Amino acid sequence: MPNHPFSPGSFKTFGDLLKYLRRRERLTQLELSITVGYSEAQIGRLENNQRLPDLTALKALFIPALHIEDEPELVARFLELAQSARQEDAPAEGLPPYRGLLFFDESNAELFFGREKLTAHIMDRVTDLVIDSHSRLLTVVGASGSGKSSLIRAGLAVALKQKGWDVIIFTPGDSPLRALEMLLEENQADGRSEPLLILVDQFEEIFTLCRDESERVEFIQRLLELASEPSKRISVVIALRADFYSHCAQYPSLRLAVAAEQEYIGQMTVDELRRAVEEPAKQNGWEFEHSLVDVLLNDIGAQGTSQPEPGALPLLSHALLATWERRRGRTMTLDGYRASGGVRGAIAETAESLFTDQLNQSQQDMARDVFLRLTELGEGTEDTRRRAALNELVRQTDEAAQLRAVLDMLAGARLITLNEDSAEVAHEALIREWQRLHEWLTQDRDGLLLHRHLTESARGWEMRGHDSSELYRGARLAQAREWASVNEGRLNPSEQSFLAASIEQEEHDAQEREAQRQRELDAAYQLAATQSQAAKQLSRRAAFLTGAFILSVLLIGVSGYFWIQAKNNGLKAQSRELAAAAIINLDSDPERSILLALEAVSAADTLEAENALHRSVLASRVRKVLQDDAEVWSVAYSPNGKRIATTNWNNAAKVWDAESGQLLMTLIGHTESVNGVAFSPDGKLLATASDDGTAKIWDANAGKEILTLSGHNGPVHDISFSPDGKHLSSASDDGTAKVWNVKTGEEELIFSGHGDTVFDVAFSPDGELVATSGLDEYVRLWDASTENEILALPFEGGDQLRGLAFSPDGGRIAVTSTQSPYGRVWDSSTGEVLMNGFPGHRDALVDIAFSPDEKYIATASSD
Repeated sequence: MPNHPFSPGSFKTFGDLLKYLRRRERLTQLELSITVGYSEAQIGRLENNQRLPDLTALKALFIPALHIEDEPELVARFLELAQSARQEDAPAEGLPPYRGLLFFDESNAELFFGREKLTAHIMDRVTDLVIDSHSRLLTVVGASGSGKSSLIRAGLAVALKQKGWDVIIFTPGDSPLRALEMLLEENQADGRSEPLLILVDQFEEIFTLCRDESERVEFIQRLLELASEPSKRISVVIALRADFYSHCAQYPSLRLAVAAEQEYIGQMTVDELRRAVEEPAKQNGWEFEHSLVDVLLNDIGAQGTSQPEPGALPLLSHALLATWERRRGRTMTLDGYRASGGVRGAIAETAESLFTDQLNQSQQDMARDVFLRLTELGEGTEDTRRRAALNELVRQTDEAAQLRAVLDMLAGARLITLNEDSAEVAHEALIREWQRLHEWLTQDRDGLLLHRHLTESARGWEMRGHDSSELYRGARLAQAREWASVNEGRLNPSEQSFLAASIEQEEHDAQEREAQRQRELDAAYQLAATQSQAAKQLSRRAAFLTGAFILSVLLIGVSGYFWIQAKNNGLKAQSRELAAAAIINLDSDPERSILLALEAVSAADTLEAENALHRSVLASRVRKVLQDDAEVWSVAYSPNGKRIATTNWNNAAKVWDAESGQLLMTLIGHTESVNGVAFSPDGKLLATASDDGTAKIWDANAGKEILTLSGHNGPVHDISFSPDGKHLSSASDDGTAKVWNVKTGEEELIFSGHGDTVFDVAFSPDGELVATSGLDEYVRLWDASTENEILALPFEGGDQLRGLAFSPDGGRIAVTSTQSPYGRVWDSSTGEVLMNGFPGHRDALVDIAFSPDEKYIATASSD
């Protein structure tokens, strides 16, 4: 409904004014129907001007229920509009000629107009591939809302069937390979020998819904095999949304097939659009009020020779359906079109009307949850629709009946489509245009991503027979528990069971770890006690021999030597065993390890005792050890201190939970060693630098590559985000450091002055300085706006300076070195040395980072 100002004269139809007054009273259609004694359906027809109002009922029932008795001007307009309604204005009976948000399927082919030439062209391409090409796979690419599904279903499939082809149409879903094989088995069971066309609609679902990478790869391979089958009986057409085009590049064979044969679907011409609008109405005897079609086309940007706006088709189709529902007799009118909200507002008006007018509070909460579950959150792409099983949508068993009623209402309004066991949003246009849904999706996006991951994990756990290896642990479990504590009502039984099992497993694992720790501690004590007893026995033996030795001294003068030697051997054995017990306790109890090592040193100054004391003291200062499978080159804390990112020489970067040490994700994309890593200030992005000469920007939550920065003439050693997150600096073998625009990837600044390799670079917390370290054994501070050098800090004898970091307050700057003393910390304003060296490491340090609270400094080493 249009957004009317509160003026009785601004309303042109009785239904619009009734709807406005009901909403002003915050009544649903059901609540008003109960008050006035009408059915909910009757109220709906009155508001849609599909039923003539009864003046007696309006005066006796509706005016009191709407509380307008004291507004005479409003009452007068209310009754005036009711009296002006005419019987001939009532909508004529008949089937709708438009599909709204739903695509045209084979059964709707008689209503599908405007794409005749394109359908014939694609049909020719498919038949030509059978004759001339080894691979018979054609990709139909188009933007969301370009009409791909309708084209291949109501156009191509129907045309080829008329030529004698068999056609299989399906969408991949979360198990594309299984869906394909089932359809092929059914086709073979029918014993048909005609040419077969496999139509894969919404091919992007293999990236958005299929979570099993191995099945995704097998599905792609199976399609390509079918398209290359020697008998040439089978051809394949896939319909792919344009913003998922780049995803195909991750699979070389698919990339080649898509590049070889594709058809990009552009916007319809004005003439094609006019046919798509007018012909379905003519087929069923419906009429348009003069100039309505021109207004429709003008509103989607199709004027003269102009092309319509991208994604306009579903908006146009829904506006046509909404206008038809407000028809006067057999005529679709301008008033009806405007009352629907027009091209831009019709979808939102339909959704908002149903949500506000027909659903009570508990049903609205269910509907919100349904739409959130039926939306796949975009990661570098637009949000898109997601198919979900009906049992996933049921939060509580006792809500099942009420949920089904909500789903039926949503389906009745053509906002969602219901299948036997699943549901999905009718079209992405609803996700784009409905403001309320857009707000839901942006209010707690991180929480929605977490919930979606929980849903998929619970499903995988059930599919694998409740395999405990599928359960959450560490940081992932902690995040899920925190979110669930305030969103418990949004979890379905499967998710609740999965989370409960994860918690139970973690508690069990904790008990096992404690039990193991206690066993190791007991064993260490037992070992120490045994060795101590052995040492005492050796001492007693030595004492026993003393008398004999004294006599022997009188006789041969050497018994003293043997007595001392026996005693020393016993103490050394005791020292070594105590040292072994100290080593056992290094990880589980560093403080106990120190005490055992001190006892070992007290017993005897053995090499084992000294090593145990050194390692136990070092272990007591270490919070957590992140064990990678290759040399670690770089380390960075996330802004909230909950995650740590590292890089290694195996061409990968990894993200860890800072508290538990659990590996959260691995970033693959560089072709050579990854040298540097940095989080953006908001924690949403990660940047990496590599020997392959590039820096890359990644989605820090999803682990997907967003942007590659190419421009250095040598390996890139380090990167750093500016405090506002808008810029990224990089350091390279080419003797320069550069500053890039994070959004566009454009090069903005160059710092030259080291004369040789620049190893590291960092922005100061206020963004006014850029620090660099190089092979010339200097740390240099630069003005970030003028590129002028501010300060040069020498580190003579440091060989290579390989790590660089400002403290969070900007008052200190730290660097690491490949040679002892392995690093230094300066005052960033005066250049005064505040800390010289980082004891404990046995080899080169390659990176350093301050924790956000400045309590800790993390260092990365090749030891």
